[in-house]
Amino acid sequence: MKMGDKLAVLRDENIDVPPAASMNTRLVAGAVTAGIEPVEKGFYSDTVEMVNGKPKRNVTWVVKGDATAHFKPDFEEEKIDFNEFQKRWNSTEWQVENPHHPISFMAEMFRKHSAFVDKIKTMEPMMLIRKNGRTAIVPSGDSPEDVEARNEILARF
Repeated sequence: MKMGDKLAVLRDENIDVPPAASMNTRLVAGAVTAGIEPVEKGFYSDTVEMVNGKPKRNVTWVVKGDATAHFKPDFEEEKIDFNEFQKRWNSTEWQVENPHHPISFMAEMFRKHSAFVDKIKTMEPMMLIRKNGRTAIVPSGDSPEDVEARNEILARF
């Protein structure tokens, strides 16, 4: 990110569903499929903060706010049966040859969503800590690397 970049921020605050099940995760998958670019660093964050003795979870997605989606319909109106729909859905080759067709777009969106979900499932939420007007986001895991990073950040905090 550079100074002056426009950002679009999607936030699920104190969510009751896992981040992978959030509608924002689906929205971002669709936007990225359509050409909206995520920011390079900090595209996704998942934090837990203790507020009044209760955990508050926030999941945030950040995309480039001035990025644009370009839709270029390039196919004739048609009616197809389920067998043809399935054939196209399962054919990456057909989708590459017909990138603007709705079947190609839908299939790519599901691939992107699945990739986001697979990645999210491997990540632990970060701890968000506020103290004296300052904020720290620290790893919450128990791995030696997470513990070391957490201790280093908190020692400076």
